[in-house]
Amino acid sequence: MRYHCESKNVHPAATRRAFSLVELIAVVVVISIMAAVAIPAIGNLTLTRAAAAAQQLARDLTFARQQAAARGVTVWVVLSTANESYSILAESAATPGLANALTINDPATGQYFVQRFMSDEFIGVDLSAVSIGGVAGTHFGFDWLGRPQNLSGALLTSASSVLINNGVHTVSVESQTGLVTVTP
Repeated sequence: MRYHCESKNVHPAATRRAFSLVELIAVVVVISIMAAVAIPAIGNLTLTRAAAAAQQLARDLTFARQQAAARGVTVWVVLSTANESYSILAESAATPGLANALTINDPATGQYFVQRFMSDEFIGVDLSAVSIGGVAGTHFGFDWLGRPQNLSGALLTSASSVLINNGVHTVSVESQTGLVTVTP
């Protein structure tokens, strides 16, 4: 004869409805480690964006210089600290002068060559100050030989600089040669 015996003791895991203290501590430790790694990375994001913006500006200034030599006309860079942007314009050979210059198309996008800071990939990046040949300004150009010049068309006798994020990065244009460098 067989007896069917049911245990009155139910397995404890089947009725458990809460986490144990050890499980809660393990979760808190894992979250703490993740936060300790993520917070410094987020703080460096603005510095990384500022460095990328400085490099982009340097590439664009070099592009403007190359376009001046290739087109045989003055190519202008217009910087605006108020609008946190810059654009690149080329004079027409038929009607020279900044007043008749038109915005160049960006070869990468086909759009007008206008770069804005404080938005999109450059959020948190500030175009702080512009010095054209040692004097505050907003416009400078490259002549057909790639030499930098001021708004009146005179060749620059001292370097120009653009400060990104209050000088965290500086993009400089050497007088006479137009060589563009970035210094952080």
